[in-house]
Amino acid sequence: MPPPDSLILFFRILGLVASVALFVRLARLDLIRKYRIFSAYLIFASIRTAAGFPFPSNSSAYFYLWRATEPIYWAFYLLLVGEVYSLVFQGYVGIRSLSRWALMAGVVLALLVSGVTIMPLFQERMPLSQVLFYYLRIERALASSLLLFLLLILGVLAWFPISLTRNILIHCALYSAYFLSHVAGILVLAITGSQITDKVSVFLMAVSTACIFGWLLLLSRKGEEQSRVVAIGHDAEQERRLIEQLSSFNLTLQRAAKSRPPVT
Repeated sequence: MPPPDSLILFFRILGLVASVALFVRLARLDLIRKYRIFSAYLIFASIRTAAGFPFPSNSSAYFYLWRATEPIYWAFYLLLVGEVYSLVFQGYVGIRSLSRWALMAGVVLALLVSGVTIMPLFQERMPLSQVLFYYLRIERALASSLLLFLLLILGVLAWFPISLTRNILIHCALYSAYFLSHVAGILVLAITGSQITDKVSVFLMAVSTACIFGWLLLLSRKGEEQSRVVAIGHDAEQERRLIEQLSSFNLTLQRAAKSRPPVT
């Protein structure tokens, strides 16, 4: 098996090529305006990867680059999940607005809990710098909370017969897989310590690259025209009632938002 440094370099190159190719494909399919945050994320990720090529992954220069740009990644994570919610609930304005507020509240709460919670496991088994310690703790809280929201939306799609384009369904599934692997990698680091940091990095880069290739191969122009319902276990009458309930809930939220007095 190749050494970790060789694998990390391989996946950095492969991930950069795949990200650029995916952005070009989104442009050719005229999907950049629909997936604006995702497109901007691909540009930023490509620039950061390219900027890190001159430095070994275990060098101080690479660490400083990572430290300076990682908070931007956090912002993109939040915006990307928000974009997923907007795409799924594009026909339900009230639910989309509520989801946005719930997402923000959940992330803020997770970060607050992370900030006041001491994790002896990290402190005892991970002899990393203080900055890296806090970054990992913040990222774990952020990624875990966003993963919960992604799993929630997958649960909604599994229960309510919402008609979505094939591209949106692919986007939801791949982004959920990416976040699941990300959280799993951070938890493994928390349990095992820094001894396998390189192996975890290789795993995360491999999954991230696989997801990018998934988007690259599966997103298509026809995918914007083909609509599907993924809810299972419902007959036609049950589906009709569920859609009526969802529409009624959405209308109630819209009315509540309109009747709310303006903030002075």
